[in-house]
Formats: sequence, structure tokens, C-alpha cells
Amino acid sequence: MQGHATLLGIFGIIAMVAILLLYKNFTNFFQKCAIGLIFGGIMGNTIDRFWHKYVIDFICVDLKFYQWPAFNIADSALCIGAIIFLFTFFAKPQEAN
Repeated sequence: MQGHATLLGIFGIIAMVAILLLYKNFTNFFQKCAIGLIFGGIMGNTIDRFWHKYVIDFICVDLKFYQWPAFNIADSALCIGAIIFLFTFFAKPQEAN
């Protein structure tokens, strides 16, 4: 959705408000950490969209034999948070002995 920074920024604000309203429903420590990573990633990208009108990709790993695509910390936090959340959401709770 290149060129729609304002619209994506508004979606980001809506997502952050929704996360803040739903945060108290999560009791699992790992779910709270995952939601924190997701919230931080959304906030970082939303700030970039309003400030610069695009998201800044600023980490570029260039090995002599391979150049990893540029990415940013916010995107990494979003992905890691989503993966952790999915694992904790679908994990079966262990019974106490």
C-alpha cells in the first residue's frame, strides 16, 4: 500500500487502541510479552508513517557472499511477537500435579 501512509497510520492507531483495551485480558506472561512486541512494532511503524510518510528500513546485513534484505526493528518485533503469541495461544495449559 505504498503511497497510503496516512491511512496505514490511522490503522496503526486503531490497532494500538485495541491492544491497550484488550491487554488486561491476557494473563499469561509470554502473551503479555508478545503483545508488547506487537504494540511496539506497530507504534514504531506508525510513527515513521506520520513523521516520514514511509517506514524506514535501516538495518542492512551485507556479508561478503550474501546481502540480507533491509529490514527494521519494528517489523522484526511484530513478527517475533506474532509468532510467540500464536505459540502461547494454541499451547495447551499444563495441569498442576
